[in-house]
Amino acid sequence: MITALQCTDFKGIGGIRFAFRSLTVLTGTNCSGKSSILQAILLGRLATLAQTEATSRSHQAVVPLNGPFGLNLGSAGEIFATRNQSRDKITIAMEENRDQTVETHVFILKSLNLSDRFLHCEDAPTNPPSFLIDRTPGLFTYLSALRDNLEDVQMFGSVPDANLALGCHGENIAEVLRIFGKSAVLEALRHPRTQSLSTLSIQVEQWMSEFVPRVKLRVEICAGLDAVGLRYLQGGYRNDWVRPANTGFGLTYCLPIVVAGLLARPGSLFIVDSPEAHLHPAAQSAMGQFLARLAAQGIQVVIETHSDHIINGIRLAAVHPEHPFQSREAQFHFLDRNDDELRHHSITMTASGGLSEYPGRFFDQSEIDLRRIIDARTAKP
Repeated sequence: MITALQCTDFKGIGGIRFAFRSLTVLTGTNCSGKSSILQAILLGRLATLAQTEATSRSHQAVVPLNGPFGLNLGSAGEIFATRNQSRDKITIAMEENRDQTVETHVFILKSLNLSDRFLHCEDAPTNPPSFLIDRTPGLFTYLSALRDNLEDVQMFGSVPDANLALGCHGENIAEVLRIFGKSAVLEALRHPRTQSLSTLSIQVEQWMSEFVPRVKLRVEICAGLDAVGLRYLQGGYRNDWVRPANTGFGLTYCLPIVVAGLLARPGSLFIVDSPEAHLHPAAQSAMGQFLARLAAQGIQVVIETHSDHIINGIRLAAVHPEHPFQSREAQFHFLDRNDDELRHHSITMTASGGLSEYPGRFFDQSEIDLRRIIDARTAKP
């Protein structure tokens, strides 16, 4: 499990040590550096894989800045901190709790030409965390804020089942359900209503009902075309199986989160950008509780969010007597910028579900707007 992350000369977050726990929440104002923290982890993953391949082929490891995981960082010169005069390398230090001891894994990524759209891996850990190097499905998952898996069908994968990834946009979700739909879900992650039914397909439907009432999924295989697709049945107002484009974005956006979460195992790293996207506030709260359940089972969850409903769902999970999540497992980071200065607040949760700090602009806009409405009503003739 990652216990801390610190970067040097990477964009605007250099020099800050970010503590991590089982469930780490990154939040804050726009353009404050939240995504940069996620990108640092992704670069660590890419550097580890590149170094492994380079060692086997006896050449220098190269880390792409664009393409994998949906990264679009541009050229090397664009990712260095402006105060870095040399502008030639960044350092990513990742602390890991391994066998009750803390190991620090350091990545040094160097630029030989600022216009290059890649970095050279000058140094990488010789014994990296398993979630950075292993390609087992579910061990390392990153879902971006864009999860528009609306294709009617997708072609069968051309990789072994053991290397099949969901994709950062959830684009391979139909193929993943085709391959792993009958695999068993960990007992601790099974929905309370269907503890005895362990297959992934059944559990996905049950957990999806927490976000979209009475939804069912069907995997359709076009054997002659080597293609697979998903169809949805939504109870209540119609009884027709519909294609992804004819259902709500809330369904298609939260489905990859549920599938990836149920595929994960203890020791996995699960990163989700904007898990609240296109969800009703009640569903956002349920999503916070679902992510907390994953964290309680040894799956390290890192999320970036702008939703107080997600955060309150996590807080509710911590105090609910029947939920396995504990308040000590949560870590919140609030980032805010004042001109060019980055202000970082490290926030933890109390045993009663409270937070250790409530800095200004930390989800206080509803109270501010309500107060202004009252003031405006009072002043209006």
